Amino acid sequence: MTLLGVGPWTRKGEMFTTSQEWEYPYVLTGFVSQHTAATADAGTAPGSNTPVFIDSWYDDSGAGCAGHLTGFLETEASGWSGGGIPFDPYCLVFAGDEYVAYSSYAAFNFGESSFAVEAWFAATDTGVGQGYMVTKGAGSGVQGFRFGYGTNGKPRITMGGAANYVEGDISTSVTVNDGLWHHMVVNFVRGGTATCYVDGVQVGGLDISGATGSMDSDALPMIGSAAAHFKGKIGAVRIYSAPLDEIHIRYNYCAGMAPGNLYGHGVLAESSVINDDGLWKMWYTGFNGIGYATAPDALGPWTKYAGNPVVADGSESNVVKVDDVYHMFQICWGADYQTKIFHKTSADGIAWSAPVVALAKPGWCTELDNPVPWLGLDGRTWHLFYATIDGGPGLATSLSIAGPWTHYGTGPIFTDPSDKGYAPHVVTIEGVAYMWFHYDAGLGDDIAQAHSLDGVSWIVDAMPLLSRTGLDEGEGLSTSQIADAQFVRDNNRYVLYYTANRHFSYWLQPAGAQWKIKAAIMPVAAGADVSDRSISFASVPGIADLSCVAGDEIDYRMTLSGYDLTGTTASFRVAAAAGNAHLFERTTNAGISYPDAVNGQISVTLATANTSALAGFYHWQLRITDVSGAETVAARGRFWVHRAVT
Repeated sequence: MTLLGVGPWTRKGEMFTTSQEWEYPYVLTGFVSQHTAATADAGTAPGSNTPVFIDSWYDDSGAGCAGHLTGFLETEASGWSGGGIPFDPYCLVFAGDEYVAYSSYAAFNFGESSFAVEAWFAATDTGVGQGYMVTKGAGSGVQGFRFGYGTNGKPRITMGGAANYVEGDISTSVTVNDGLWHHMVVNFVRGGTATCYVDGVQVGGLDISGATGSMDSDALPMIGSAAAHFKGKIGAVRIYSAPLDEIHIRYNYCAGMAPGNLYGHGVLAESSVINDDGLWKMWYTGFNGIGYATAPDALGPWTKYAGNPVVADGSESNVVKVDDVYHMFQICWGADYQTKIFHKTSADGIAWSAPVVALAKPGWCTELDNPVPWLGLDGRTWHLFYATIDGGPGLATSLSIAGPWTHYGTGPIFTDPSDKGYAPHVVTIEGVAYMWFHYDAGLGDDIAQAHSLDGVSWIVDAMPLLSRTGLDEGEGLSTSQIADAQFVRDNNRYVLYYTANRHFSYWLQPAGAQWKIKAAIMPVAAGADVSDRSISFASVPGIADLSCVAGDEIDYRMTLSGYDLTGTTASFRVAAAAGNAHLFERTTNAGISYPDAVNGQISVTLATANTSALAGFYHWQLRITDVSGAETVAARGRFWVHRAVT
């Protein structure tokens, strides 16, 4: 049997472009104002040697709500300074008696509607009473809001309505007055709870249902406070006329609120493609969920579903269709992000069931990503591969696509020589399992190909199989990658889909960069570039299952087609379970012989002493080592020992 070749691959470019609102990292709905230190002087960098002190903080949202600096000195003790938030070298320093008053108030009169406030700050102490970073009225009998921290260092807010107001600490153990930079968001949900997020994570809330009536007043919003003074640094402030969702809170924290990073790029990534009765279907990750598209041909043109995203609570999905039911395995946002794999089902690939936990991460790995289901070579065992950051991909197995799933072994199934082995995608071609994955190539990530005769032991065929090329794929950049390979056959060609991006993170994209779904093709007739090797067992039903009668001497004949065994050595081990110490081993000249080495024939003899004490299922492993000492064949499977019928 001939192995799949490793090229040449012809790149075909993008499958489609970012065009739907949910695919972009930021939607400006409800965006009222933005003050960032990088644009505070509208062209002359704060902290430079300009002889003119800049006394305004410009609003770079376009809403025109500039702020006037009051009480600041022309020194770094109070005023513009370096040492700002990530991606922004400047900030405004408050010594305790300063504030920035906005030029108008009308845009911040939210009536009885919900809103959000966001800031980057580094507080040095609790100040006088409380330290409020953003305020608009909200004293006793005054409508508005305040946003900051209390004398105990915990986040603190005030919400004032026309009838009454609520003030208090957020219910949390988190403190923010430690002198370090923190990102804080509070979603003020009128009639409910003010929910607080610190450094991208929800930390607690405060019931503000008692603050009833309109919050409107003619009080000017302020950065800092004329009464409850803030002491420390503020790098950026945003105010919204609606609450922020968690994915954008996380984005703003990771991106450091740098203005250039917010609007110029989109996300199209992690495609999962199947041919469904002649119609090509793709599920893919956008910035805020999973989208769906269809095409008459594997290379398009692709038509996006108008109701995207079809799944709004996750990413990194892979879809298979079994008995007219679509099964999606994905990583969901929230507390279980990268700690659990979730399973959903659908009758049409569009409307999906609620997620159920398919698999929790094993103890040996820190996080798991990119779950990929694959039906094993035995035609009955489902394999669920997943990526980790702990040395290589992991594996779980089940006799049903719906589970339950059992972790295989106590570590990664392989560790490639360059680092990890991310986003494994596995398919079967003519009885051989193939895997495509991306890996750290030193200056960014490239895609590799491997194959296996059992779905567990893998041999790398090409590393790289496909490398980054051109500026939009980040060629030569250590932060870039081509990743998330998906392989399909389309008549007389193979198609390899992949994600190309100049920065590996959703959140930290260079300005104007995009994640793109691209494809490359290779003719089916392309010759093999690696040694041809497959394994078959004479008179044994299937590669994964061997059997014998306890107490009998058994001679198994195996053939590795297209492989010359001359000069090689072999090992055949049997263990109680995968990863366990072996119970016995047969080796070259000690139970293993080569009846026809040139044509790849092996004979493994299991002596009476090997089988007499066994009963039930065991695991076997075959390894072939060439004359240089390199392992060239590795296969494993189950071993069944039963009692003779009398």
